[in-house]
Parts: sequence; C-alpha cells; structure tokens
Amino acid sequence: MRVYILTIFPEIFSSVLSCGVIGRSKTRFEVINIRDFATDKHQTVDDAPYGGFGGMVMLPEVVMQAFDSLPDEAKAKVIIPTPRGRLFRQEDAIALSKEKVITFICPHYKGIDERVFELTGAVRYSVGDYVLTGGELPALVMIDAIVRLLPDVLGNFQSAELDSFYGKRYLGAPVYTRPRLFRGLEVPDILVSGDHKRVLRWKMMTGLADTLKYRPELVEEKKLTEEEKKLLQMIKGKKGE
Repeated sequence: MRVYILTIFPEIFSSVLSCGVIGRSKTRFEVINIRDFATDKHQTVDDAPYGGFGGMVMLPEVVMQAFDSLPDEAKAKVIIPTPRGRLFRQEDAIALSKEKVITFICPHYKGIDERVFELTGAVRYSVGDYVLTGGELPALVMIDAIVRLLPDVLGNFQSAELDSFYGKRYLGAPVYTRPRLFRGLEVPDILVSGDHKRVLRWKMMTGLADTLKYRPELVEEKKLTEEEKKLLQMIKGKKGE
C-alpha cells in the first residue's frame, strides 16, 4: 500500500509512522507539505471565512495545487477527516485496507474550503463526536487502523480477528497475560483450560456483556448470529432484564 498525506504540519507524522508495527510494515508513506505550494513569501495557507463569525479557512487554491501535484493513482481514493463526516468504523478500515493507494488531506483551523471536497471527490470521515485542532491526528488514527490489517503487518492476524468490531458489532473480550495471580486478582480459569471452543464462547459472552455495560447503543440483535443472540439473552437474564 502507498499512502499520501497532505498537511501543513508534516513533522507530526515522521515519528509516528516510523514506530511499531506501522513502521515495520511495507507501506510507503509520502508526506506533502501544503505550505510548499503557497505563492507568497509568508506561505499563507488560510484566510477569513465568508459570512464572518471568526476562525480561518484553508485556501482552496493552495490545497488544490498540492493535490494536483500528486500522481493520478493518488487521486482515486481521497479521505478528508472532518467532524462533518460519517463515523469511521472497523468495517471502513477493513475495506480501505484492500486499497493500493490512499490520500489523506488534513484540514486545519476552521476547516478546508468546501470546494476542495467537491473537486477531489473526497470521502468525509469523523473519528468521534468532538472537535480537534486539525486533521492530522484523525488521519493517523485511520492510518493505524488500516495498515495494521495489511498482510504480514501483525505477527498473528488472528489477533486482529478477535478485536472489538472485527466482523461483529460488539466489543472484544478482556485480555490477560502472566502472572496468573497478580495482587490478589487471578486470570479466569477458562483461559488456562486449553479448551479453545469454550474460550471462544467465553470471549463472545464477555464481549457482549461489556458492550451492554459500556456501549449498549451498539447492540442490534438483528445483526447477531443465533449463538450470539442466545448468549445475549443469558446475559440479560443474569442482569434481571
């Protein structure tokens, strides 16, 4: 995979993209400084918004000059992080991990001139119902979620398959490692039983239970398998619902 990133703060990406499994992946990252395409001596990339009410908006001319400099292959799948986009989910990461080239354009200040969205055909994604100072951190969040799903990035891909939201709409199960007893708290017996079928059922049940507890809005019974529905009813029965 090749990932292009257009930003006015390229230094944000250098350390993150070189660390951990992302740094060890075969993904090629190209970070382009939008300021390099400004035409004045101050490298201005923003201006006041029409209609007033404060804030600054990134200039479409400068952003599009940077975008136009990209090879044609980089213009097919374009993403712009914005709180006005749809929520980025695990299924989006899975779908995007199958792309060969992705381009991220990172807004800053009040945002990017709306015409950039129209001219690039960008997909709008939000990483949550809150506002950040720019699109760099959301872009990194999405890049991490996508790249870790590429072949040979994780040492054991089964680790990803058991993640929260992977192929399901509920949270993953709690995880434990050595020692078995730590400060009076012991690892659940089932996890050291060696019975993989029971372990998988336990993971499913605890994941569903945690979803009901922490993210109840995610549980849609019509999207659950028959086994998951049975486990869900057992959990609700224990809670007295």
